[in-house]
Amino acid sequence: MSEDIMTITPLGSGQEVGRSCHLLTFRGTTLLLDCGVHPGYDGMAGLPYFDRVDPETVDVLLVTHFHLDHAASLPYFTERTGFKGRIFMTHPTKAVVRLLLGDYLRLMTMKRGGGSGGGDDNSSSSDVLYTEAELQSCVDKIELIDYHQTIDLNLPSGLKFHALNAGHVLGAAMFYIELGGRTVLYTGDYSMEEDRHLMAAEIPSECISFGGGGGGNKATSSSSPDVLIVESTYGVQVHASRAEREARFTGTIERIVTGGGRCLIPVFALGRAQELLLILDEYWQEHPHLHSIPIYYASKMASRALRVYQTYANMMNARIRSQMDLGNPFAFSHIRNLKSIDVNNFDDRGPSVVFASPGMLQSGVSRQLFDRWATDPKNGVLIAGYAVEHTLAKEIMSQPKEVVTMEGRRQPLNCLVDYVSFSAHVDFVQNRDFITRVNPRNIILVHGAKEEMGRLKGALMMHYNKLPEVSYSLLRIALLVMTSMKMSGANPCPCDQSASSIIVIVSTQNKRPTIAMPPNEVDVKLIFTRRRSAKIMGKLAEAPVTAGDDNDDDNKQLKKATTTTTEGNYKLAEPREGDTVRGILVTQQNSSKIVAPEDLSTYTPLRVGSVYSRLHVPFVGKIVTLRLFLNEMFRGIEEVSDANNNIENVDGDNDDVNDASVTFLMHGGQVKIIAGKTKGIVTVEWDCSSVGDVIADAVVALIMHAQTSAASIRLTGRPCSHRRKKLREDEEMDEAELKKQTEDYLRASHQALKDQFLTVEATYEANRGTFEIKIDASTKINKEKGGTVKSDEEEDDDDAVVCLATVEFENGLVDGTAKITVESEDEKLASNVRVCLQNVASALAPIGID
Repeated sequence: MSEDIMTITPLGSGQEVGRSCHLLTFRGTTLLLDCGVHPGYDGMAGLPYFDRVDPETVDVLLVTHFHLDHAASLPYFTERTGFKGRIFMTHPTKAVVRLLLGDYLRLMTMKRGGGSGGGDDNSSSSDVLYTEAELQSCVDKIELIDYHQTIDLNLPSGLKFHALNAGHVLGAAMFYIELGGRTVLYTGDYSMEEDRHLMAAEIPSECISFGGGGGGNKATSSSSPDVLIVESTYGVQVHASRAEREARFTGTIERIVTGGGRCLIPVFALGRAQELLLILDEYWQEHPHLHSIPIYYASKMASRALRVYQTYANMMNARIRSQMDLGNPFAFSHIRNLKSIDVNNFDDRGPSVVFASPGMLQSGVSRQLFDRWATDPKNGVLIAGYAVEHTLAKEIMSQPKEVVTMEGRRQPLNCLVDYVSFSAHVDFVQNRDFITRVNPRNIILVHGAKEEMGRLKGALMMHYNKLPEVSYSLLRIALLVMTSMKMSGANPCPCDQSASSIIVIVSTQNKRPTIAMPPNEVDVKLIFTRRRSAKIMGKLAEAPVTAGDDNDDDNKQLKKATTTTTEGNYKLAEPREGDTVRGILVTQQNSSKIVAPEDLSTYTPLRVGSVYSRLHVPFVGKIVTLRLFLNEMFRGIEEVSDANNNIENVDGDNDDVNDASVTFLMHGGQVKIIAGKTKGIVTVEWDCSSVGDVIADAVVALIMHAQTSAASIRLTGRPCSHRRKKLREDEEMDEAELKKQTEDYLRASHQALKDQFLTVEATYEANRGTFEIKIDASTKINKEKGGTVKSDEEEDDDDAVVCLATVEFENGLVDGTAKITVESEDEKLASNVRVCLQNVASALAPIGID
């Protein structure tokens, strides 16, 4: 086991609403989630904290939806930094982003040319963040993703992700991310309530339990995401029912216009505006007395925006899709599109309703109309979405007596200001229920004011009954330490001079999730324990069914460990602790498998190839000589003869009549030694591998030695085809030669015994040696060295201890396999003698290479 650390850093929307941007780093892969601006600040001041990230290290940038606070800084990041990664968003998001950011760019340019006019002391700069050309270049780089489409980038960390419907606006997506064996669900902004044109957000299929228990609504622990990054916009607020909100919305508008006033509804050009237009057009249709009162949709993008919505109607709810069969539901009967509006010359002498952008009243047509209408008590402003801090929309909700116009003048605020939420963000109940169903192991709260976020965190803790004993305590201590160090001016993270850190220790024992609400630029470090596992596949997963007696212990174990398959003579083996598996371990995208080499191409994308080497070695000796030397060095050699390829004996010398073309096979046939096919040449062929290369090197050295040693000179005097394990039927080695070779090995055994014991007598026969070891009873056995040590006591022949040892080579073949018999009354002496002789036999044995 080892530890992996996932780091999540809010570069924006950490304890605030606006400039959503989150940095996620894990196992060498870096993602950026959303890339927005803060509506309450101008220019560079509204950007996320990009100085905390090296843009060149970002592999992927995912954008959840087209709202400015989630997408407006995208061209700046892609065109004015070193970003070289890939960008993904849904089809509708890309289509609307091009329109919305073009309008945002126009407003930035107008503001820069005309000046901000004051009233926004927080603006540190009004510089234009990017040009039209940079915007187009950015859009050209965007790649598209459909709902439920999985994108696999084939990175070493195994990064995969897919998009889910978020219900917030057209094309809004959640992203379910698989990275390095861990899963992250990023909601972005989401809504669990179906409205007039959009479906509610969906629960990831990975988080839906299909088994019994828990009612089927709660995710199983095995499928729960490791991390949930979730919005907390409304904290613990609970929305009124949709019917109540619609009634209040339409009723307020009707009271204003029937009283002779003008109603301003500040909205963003696309998003909630289309939902509100559907509501109001339907209401006007049902109330004929309102038909004479105009409704204006003041946006340069009005017609293009509605075309986009018509194009992607298939991604909306069943109500809109059914209406599309009859006509265009966005072809409104009582709403007029104003592509351009001159506020100074706008005829507003009678009652009217105007939808105008931007939604936060920071500039543009909505701000101009507000400045013009705010002093008349008959007029009204209806805020229908979430108002971000440091914006005029948020300011007027507190009903101040005066406001500052774009020109910097102070004027009274006499008009009605009302707020009805249609922002398509979840309230507390919806958020809590979603989190419960997803059942994450760790929760990161983002996109919410600090106070609302804190209340939500406390409510979730109460919902989970009690705090996890380890994780929550560490979080609370870390936050207190950071707060105190910041107040004192100290660097809160001495190990990293660039950032503070919250450390969350992830324990698999915790049944309740850990919850963090980091501010901007503060790291959340999640420590995961990495468990390495691999699937055994192919031939390695099959155990051969061997014939044998059921009483045989090995056969019993085999049958116990396997289950019968329906085909073939194999059974699928159940792995048991302590089993040894030999194969090739292949790891791809955090998934490991063990397969046999011949199964590589079947179960992996790897292409199997081999390098085959051939070496021609000069050899002037005879094949019988080569055979002898090979068998003395190696065992397990197979020999294949081909009499058809004999070398013609032009000299008429019949001494080498056995020198037909011979192939020696070693290491399962992977190494071949071909002799006799070409005169004066021995060919060595082998599959290049670590073992094959070593064997080939040894064989070449042996061939060179075989034609220069004294043994080769002696053996070439007459033909000899001696083999270790089987003598040819038509030839036998001379008995004296065999006896001499056997005695050489027996003498080596004798010498080894003499080195260990004081008195050793040896008797040799053709293939057997008998050794009598005699020691005094007073002689101590050296337990460390295995020999004897003479004591100071005097010798006594009657007390002598005798050990009789016999070394016999079966069938007279000296292949290192010896039958050793040791007899003695002294068990310790017998054991030492037996070990000594076994070591000699092992040292003399040819090398096994199977």
